[in-house]
Amino acid sequence: MTATWLASPLPSSRASGSSSAATERSPASAPRNRADLLAATERDLARIAAAVARERQPLRGKADIGLEVGAVLDKHRMAKRFALDITDTRFSFARKTSEIAWRRRSTASTSCAPACPPPLSTTLPQCAATNP
Repeated sequence: MTATWLASPLPSSRASGSSSAATERSPASAPRNRADLLAATERDLARIAAAVARERQPLRGKADIGLEVGAVLDKHRMAKRFALDITDTRFSFARKTSEIAWRRRSTASTSCAPACPPPLSTTLPQCAATNP
C-alpha cells in the first residue's frame, strides 16, 4: 500500500486578507514617528523611575537600574535623545531638547544631510557652512 500526500499551498499574507507582511509583524499601536518614539520611551523610563522610587521592593543598584534603562533605550533606539542620571538609589531622566530641536530642523531642510553638527561648546570652532 502506498500513501498519497496531498500538497497544500503554504498560507500567504494575501490569502489571510492582510495587505502586507509588515502589518503582520508590527502591532497597530506601534510608534510610527519620532514624537511617538519619544513619548513611548518617556513612558517606559517613567515606569522605571517609579520602580526605583516605590517603598515596597524598590529597584536598587546602579547595575540593575542600568540594565532596565538600557533595555528601554535599545527597544526604542532613543538613547541619544535623553540625559540620564543613575545612582544606587535614584534614577532621573530628561529630554535633550536642544538636540531634538536641532535634529528636527536639520531633517526639515531640503538637503539630505545637515551642513554641520550642532555646536558642542562655545570654545570649539564652527564649521565653514555656519560661520562664513
